[in-house]
Amino acid sequence: MSENLIAVVLSLFAVAGACVFLAIRNRVKTLPPVADLSQRAIAVEELALRQGGSVLWMAAYSSLHRSVVVFDVSSAPDFYGPKGGYKGFTGRDASRALATMSLNDTETDLTKLTADQHKTLLQWTAKFLGKYPVVGYLWPETTGLRLPRPRAGTLISTTADATAPAVAAATTLAVAVASANADDDDEGEIAYVDQRASAPQPAAATTAAPATATAGAVAKLHAKA
Repeated sequence: MSENLIAVVLSLFAVAGACVFLAIRNRVKTLPPVADLSQRAIAVEELALRQGGSVLWMAAYSSLHRSVVVFDVSSAPDFYGPKGGYKGFTGRDASRALATMSLNDTETDLTKLTADQHKTLLQWTAKFLGKYPVVGYLWPETTGLRLPRPRAGTLISTTADATAPAVAAATTLAVAVASANADDDDEGEIAYVDQRASAPQPAAATTAAPATATAGAVAKLHAKA
């Protein structure tokens, strides 16, 4: 009889613990998107809270911004929610996992990516920039790239804005849909053209220009939210 009582008590503790966990997770809120990436740093611990619930965040390296950008992917629970195929990307820096296309890749060091893996990562990040709100940048980051904190004026908006300050063509990132027949539900079907690779490098200036991108620097993609 006493053993049964102990089992019941332990079960009650387990249920109570689960309820507390769910209550804490459900209280986790998202944050409004930022127009200037430098406005908000997101801690690793804060990012880790945004997974498996209604608020879903994911971080990925953006070469355009030289930062690990944090995206709010809550609008796509079918992809990133508890039952989504990409749920393993949320709540963490998924840069390397995206590059290697492996949910089991939990490393964050990007220094040893192959050229093809780096290209794959750029494809994903370009898609995210055109589809999901940016809530900040991950800091500290552990990519091994020795990234600086974003400077004030590092724009992240992907909506065309004629009032945004112009930047050199060498910083323009053009993104195109890989195929007119690409499946809208496939999160990987895009291609990109990085014009910085072929553009002449600007001469070094006495004062470094802010690491900015025009609000229309990245074309908004066709995929649904």
